Amino acid sequence: MKAVLQVAVGSGLGSGLRFICDAFGKGWDPGGFPWITFFINISGSLLIGFLIGRHAREKSTAGFFCTETFWVTGFCGGFTTFSAFSWQTLDLIHRGEAGLAAMYAGVSIFAGVAAVALGMVWGRSRKTPPRP
Repeated sequence: MKAVLQVAVGSGLGSGLRFICDAFGKGWDPGGFPWITFFINISGSLLIGFLIGRHAREKSTAGFFCTETFWVTGFCGGFTTFSAFSWQTLDLIHRGEAGLAAMYAGVSIFAGVAAVALGMVWGRSRKTPPRP
């Protein structure tokens, strides 16, 4: 139960920060590139890498449970799932599974974009009930 609470609080804070970043970046659009989302994804990936790297340097599991549940799964997961995707891809490479990592990255990106497109088509095809 403690882990669930750590993840819930961490993800709430991460999601809140993402909302704040999105809100402040609404009027800033140089050239149409989604810079705010890009910044969120890269900074979340940097943070998750730092946390995993620090854990590896210290070579102890003491205290990592809280770090992993609150910061990695909770905060970074709430801030951006891209950071978890990046970490898992790199973990596959470190385990000697470069081909699997490439397949995971490629299929995830393709399937994610396809799922968004399919969801949009599905959502647009649904009849909206009349408003009272």
